[in-house]
Parts: sequence; structure tokens; C-alpha cells
Amino acid sequence: QLVSTMRDASGNVLTGRAVAWSSTASGIASVDGIGLVTAVSAGSTTISATSEGKSSTAAIIVRDGAVVGSGGGQASGDAGKVTVTVPPGALTGNVAITIVKVASPPPDPMVVPGTAYDFGPPGTGFTQPVTVTIRYDPTQPTTGSTPGLFRLARLTGTTWSALTGSTVDVATRAVIGHTSGFSTYAILEVPPPVASVTVSPETVSVFVGGG
Repeated sequence: QLVSTMRDASGNVLTGRAVAWSSTASGIASVDGIGLVTAVSAGSTTISATSEGKSSTAAIIVRDGAVVGSGGGQASGDAGKVTVTVPPGALTGNVAITIVKVASPPPDPMVVPGTAYDFGPPGTGFTQPVTVTIRYDPTQPTTGSTPGLFRLARLTGTTWSALTGSTVDVATRAVIGHTSGFSTYAILEVPPPVASVTVSPETVSVFVGGG
């Protein structure tokens, strides 16, 4: 709810004056005749209040996410490409969870393009792990990538580290991991596991004391 205050040239508050409200991008946030702003989609817009030819503005930023409380819930972003599922009891009170796509994350050749997101508020912790799911676009992975090796990774400083226990569902193109704290996360392609070990040659004859 925005509130407009009209004053005369001496700074005295004026009442009973008509005010016209408007938004430069009603597809992001709209405003009604009394200044109540409704978020529509992620982005930014400017709300104006005009009275007798004079106006003032407020910058509005709409973020993806949701308010989640102690009963648990889910917040989503980027048209459903990323979700955070909070189990009951993980939070002690209401938290406005935000999800922001990171345009230029720290470079790593193994990070799948377009999958880095910042989760907030920064430093938010949970009493039990929450589930983070990021979906990837099949046209985004670089040539030669192996979706079966995709894992959820957390950014620490400038280093990406795969979360222990994270998995990938290739059928739904979703990478799932669990965390107890918010940070920046992305999809990372991990090195393939060792499948076998061989020693060559298999038979060697040497003299005592020899190498």
C-alpha cells in the first residue's frame, strides 16, 4: 500500500485532493485508485501518484518467490524452472523467500548455462533440509555433455561444489538437492565415476633389490 501526501508551497499538508495512480509496466505490478500495488510478474516498474499536475514516483521491484512459514510450503521462480520446497517445521516464522536468476555467475566450464540462481534472504538457515530443484533446458548443455552426470552445486566464494546426495531426473530434466542454508546454486556436470582399474603389464619379473 503506497500513500501519497500533498503539500502546499509552504510545506503544509493538503487533504481532500484527487490523486491519479499509474504504473509504467502494469504487467509487472499494477496499482489501483487508492495506491494499492499488486505484483504480477518478476521485474521492475515505476508507480506514479499525480495531483493537480504535480507527481511523485516509487520504484517497485517484483521478485520471484513466496512467503513461507512454519507450516512449510513452496516457492518457485523463472516460470517454474526452479523451486524450493520447505518442509513443516523448517522455519520458525514467516520468511519471504526470493529467487533471482544470476546473469553472470563465476565461470566454470562444467556449469550448465542458464541454471544459476541466487536464493534469499542471504544467510537464511533451516532447522531441517529444504529441497532445491532446478530444471535445465535440453538445448542449453554444451555439446558432449552427459545429463546423467548433472548435480546441484553450491557457490562458495568463486568455487562451485556439488552437493552430496544430489540427483538428476533425466526424464523430467530436473536436478534435485537438499540444503540447510541459502546461497547461489546451479547445475554442475561432475566427472564420471571410476568404473574399473587395470594395471599394465599384468606380470613382471624383477631381481631382488631391483626396481
